[in-house]
Amino acid sequence: GLAYAVNMAKGTDISGVPGINDIGAATGNFITLTGSTTITSLGTVQAGTQRIVHFQDSGGILTHNDTSLILPGAEGSPSNPNITIIGGDIAEFISLGSGNWRCTRYMRADGRGLYHYLVETVLAVDTSTTSTTWVAAGAASISVTVTVGRAGKALITINSSCAHTGGIVYFQINRDSGTDYRPLGGVYSGNSSNPGHFSGSKLFTGLSYGNHTFSVEYRVGGGTGYIRAASEDDEMMNIIGQSW
Repeated sequence: GLAYAVNMAKGTDISGVPGINDIGAATGNFITLTGSTTITSLGTVQAGTQRIVHFQDSGGILTHNDTSLILPGAEGSPSNPNITIIGGDIAEFISLGSGNWRCTRYMRADGRGLYHYLVETVLAVDTSTTSTTWVAAGAASISVTVTVGRAGKALITINSSCAHTGGIVYFQINRDSGTDYRPLGGVYSGNSSNPGHFSGSKLFTGLSYGNHTFSVEYRVGGGTGYIRAASEDDEMMNIIGQSW
């Protein structure tokens, strides 16, 4: 093995142009790519060559190709496998030779993985309903929006302080204000001055790539249902979205 460190050089910045961005011809293994453009090729260099690329600007698009530019998770992707670049992103590419490349690692500027998003919305909601059919939880819909990746999955969890006079409060998740509803169950919560707690999760699968919004709806079996905290210091509801 090597008995000394291998210190890779920082190459001259490359200004992005539509189509080919020749990182194979870079003057170092680590380079900064500037500009916002659609990237379809990374140039030709011997197989095994490694490049680490820092994307300086947002708005560019890495365009997947099954042979010449293979992006993470593209095999088996349910939809668009391209990557929209955010300024500060870092990617690692390995040349396969003959102008073909594979992206072996991609990290967002904020440290997230490429297609695993976690979003949480915390709300101070004090609302009630007597409806026995599903209604939005609050005057404005309580929701979370996540970006679904190539796995096409989203796990939605809600936690809520709630109460009821005369029966059960039921909750469900509504995707994209459409017909994809997922009941979460119900809870009997005593009375409006002594709220209980509800927690439930649902996994959505087979989703298309891109943004999806999941909103909370509730109803009662009779009487009045409340989303209400036991005190002003209590959290009333949060909704957490994870996606792949």
